Amino acid sequence: MPEFKPELQHRIMLRIERHERRKLIAKTAGFGVLFAGSVSLLVAAYFNLVSAADQSGFFSFASLLFSDFSIAMANFQDFAYSIIESFPAF
Repeated sequence: MPEFKPELQHRIMLRIERHERRKLIAKTAGFGVLFAGSVSLLVAAYFNLVSAADQSGFFSFASLLFSDFSIAMANFQDFAYSIIESFPAF
């Protein structure tokens, strides 16, 4: 039976720790890149949605709630239909 050097176990444990640390750094970097990409795509999608809502006239109809609230509530069905029609996602 071969005899092992006394520091062999210590060296093995250090190598395992280094390997696990490298895996953790790689995972953290990967998730960081994915997170940054997701946030940038979310911001781009938000600006695209706002632009489409502006072009469709959604904000013009929605502003009636603040300027002429009583008229908008008196004709709520027509107002709601106009809002839904102008919203680009619908």
